[in-house]
Amino acid sequence: KALQSEKMSLVAMCACGKMTLECPPEPEMSVICHCTECRRVTGAPFFWGLGFPPGSVKGDEDSKCVSVAVVPEKKTTRHSCKECGTFMYERTASAPLIVVPGAITSNAPKPTMHIFVESKILPLPQDGLPRFAKMPGEGVEPLPADTV
Repeated sequence: KALQSEKMSLVAMCACGKMTLECPPEPEMSVICHCTECRRVTGAPFFWGLGFPPGSVKGDEDSKCVSVAVVPEKKTTRHSCKECGTFMYERTASAPLIVVPGAITSNAPKPTMHIFVESKILPLPQDGLPRFAKMPGEGVEPLPADTV
């Protein structure tokens, strides 16, 4: 019998519904990225990404619906639905996480920060989230909260 306190998995689904992924209920990261690469991949002014440990995302990885694009210079592999083209997830050699778009998941936790705001193309909302010029890490301090 499942415990009542257990959280439900997050489900990511493409636009046509033929490809789904089951993700853990709590990602290791939930960020809004403003970098040029994320904007190019999504065609949007920013990308909401959820990061999960390798092996924790289950689903249609090997199905006939998967289209794989490799970006050698970035050591990135992007997986999309062959039927509708929805970007489903990516693996990058530089990050030990599987990144799934938050916007295609059910009940995803809210983002926790903005990253690569030095590359933003629109003003940032006053949402109270920390803002970082680059990827947070050693020596990268948050920007002032009123950074737009």
